[in-house]
Amino acid sequence: MSEEPQYRPLQGDAPWDEIRIRTIPVFWDSTPWHEWRTKVEVTLIRKGHALYRREFGSMAEAAAWVPWGVATVRETEGIDKPRDLDYCAQPGCSEKATVFYMLRYLYNTEESLLQIQYPTYRAFCESHSERGHSNREDSDENYVQFEGEFPTFDTDRDGDLYPSWYGWTMDLVGSRCK
Repeated sequence: MSEEPQYRPLQGDAPWDEIRIRTIPVFWDSTPWHEWRTKVEVTLIRKGHALYRREFGSMAEAAAWVPWGVATVRETEGIDKPRDLDYCAQPGCSEKATVFYMLRYLYNTEESLLQIQYPTYRAFCESHSERGHSNREDSDENYVQFEGEFPTFDTDRDGDLYPSWYGWTMDLVGSRCK
């Protein structure tokens, strides 16, 4: 069992949060022609940072490339999961994370409770730190806020993992708090 805290992205979070297609004017200054032309650039962006760019000769080519290209880039470039752990976990937000939470419970996509194998955290900016109550895993009741260093973790005699900060322990798998 790993005791190194692990980042857990929000369910449905994608490797990029924006796909930009734009036309760029280019002046060709080559003998014997001097003329304006255009190129079209597709950029995959996450948290305001460009992850991948590709140029095309027309808007139609660029638009046709997107569905196939996104899947291919994900495999060939290794852009398959968020790596920007200093930023807010809310998709589309490019603010630095300032509020850090440990998760009490983990759930799969069907909202079934999962066994926690390691301490798990998420980080948000101040404006996205209030999570609401509509999702079991991403809800205010499922987070314990901490500041500074990651909390230390202890195991009990049965090998269950418990955080031990602020002088109390919390059962991460069961339904009781001590």
